[in-house]
Amino acid sequence: MEIDPDLQGSVESSHDPIPTVVAGPSGIRPSLYAASNTSASTSTTSFGIRDPWRVTPDFAPSVGSSSGRSVHRSDTWYPAVPSESRKFEILYIPDPSRAMMKKEAALNLGWTNRDITPAHFESIKHLTGLVYKTGRTKDRVKVLVTEWLWILLQMDLFENSEAFDVRFMQWQDFRAIILDPTNDIEGWNMLAKVDCIIGGIDYSVDHSGEGNSYHLNMDELARYESCVAQLASQTLFWPPIRLARQASMKWNTICHLQMIARLHGSYTPRTVRLSTGQDIPDDVVLKRSHSECAKHVILPTASRSRRTWEYLNAHTDKYEFWMAQEYVQSLDQIGEWRVFIVGGNVISVVHTYKTSDDGWKGTVTESFLTLDEIREIVEKEPTPIRPADLRRKIVNPESGAAPIRSRARDDFMGFVLTTWKHLVARETRDTGAKPSICLFCRVDVGIRIDMSGQAPPAYFVNEVERSPNTSIWLRFHDNTMGTLADTFAMVFKRWLMDIRNPYIL
Repeated sequence: MEIDPDLQGSVESSHDPIPTVVAGPSGIRPSLYAASNTSASTSTTSFGIRDPWRVTPDFAPSVGSSSGRSVHRSDTWYPAVPSESRKFEILYIPDPSRAMMKKEAALNLGWTNRDITPAHFESIKHLTGLVYKTGRTKDRVKVLVTEWLWILLQMDLFENSEAFDVRFMQWQDFRAIILDPTNDIEGWNMLAKVDCIIGGIDYSVDHSGEGNSYHLNMDELARYESCVAQLASQTLFWPPIRLARQASMKWNTICHLQMIARLHGSYTPRTVRLSTGQDIPDDVVLKRSHSECAKHVILPTASRSRRTWEYLNAHTDKYEFWMAQEYVQSLDQIGEWRVFIVGGNVISVVHTYKTSDDGWKGTVTESFLTLDEIREIVEKEPTPIRPADLRRKIVNPESGAAPIRSRARDDFMGFVLTTWKHLVARETRDTGAKPSICLFCRVDVGIRIDMSGQAPPAYFVNEVERSPNTSIWLRFHDNTMGTLADTFAMVFKRWLMDIRNPYIL
């Protein structure tokens, strides 16, 4: 397999050197960053999550450093130096690929309607194409906003606004500083002095093709890579840039998932890499190695013109390739569970499926059937059960004794968290550092149901999403998903505190 040069280090550049950071607070624009509120605090190892979804306490390793270990005063080996606890400065750069017109945003699953404070609206109203005002009350502003922009606004409110000072910057402003830092030393110093930057290129999005959302040609992309690598040596990025690059290659994740399934004797759809010109079987799903939001997933039912090498090559950039994956009909017909994991704990589960008009429907899921119950439903039907009827029976069953429902839930969560735990371990061995899925990820779980009864029902992981563009499916939640936002803020603060502590291994 060819190795993407992007994974071997940053792009060399012969341009002007990066300016050094000016020491002291004078290099920061006073209007952007307030003074830090510093207070003493003792570090702890636990995120303090008490989640009923958690099956056993050993499913989730500690998060926040390469080993997850925090320093205690009883530890005689390492100096008792607690992680700093203060107000951290966060700069969020919304991804330009999510910008769109209001009419389009109203239908997009990556957007949500929320009520925010007037002060928050003032802080984000300059983000063109990422927020739209829809109304106003006496003390609130109604907005249509991208999901992750809302998540960051919630972070700003965490711990009575004492944990984070969140600021927002448009991509084009960030791009201008990165491409020519010597022309804006003050801007570079501002970027270098924040505690963490959330944003930059999402490598799962088309970022090098003609007309890409980042407006970077190949020379500018090389310049960006070189300069942002320099910036990353002066401040933190989340997700870390190197990990963001690797995560965009879905082939790596698929290989890990296939190995995990093999080790545990569980099922996963067989996936192979295709070579240009190779025969394309009619009964496989075609997936591109770098694919975002299922934009490069071609089902067997697609037109023949889309399943030719002429079409595939026209939709492949450098270092990208196509894969053939076993078609699981029940995934297409019944849908999948979107499982949100924050800090090693399942915060929410949403079952989604595609409708006949190419839309989506979602249901917050709190109850499950055991795999044996699902098999019994399929086998007792004199004729194959309609997928819609089977879906209604499987998703949020309303009958069954509590111990059975509890066991079914534990089986599902156990499968998800065991897979997640082993994926964390494998990705950690790849990089020598904990992957971003320790903080946040969405695990998409499908179920194989063989209507002929030849193979038993089995859960499998279809996808793992982890970028700040991951859809949260807020539109299908009865509540505001504030718990997910606040838990992410809590875990993110723990990570930020501990990763800056040289005594935490």
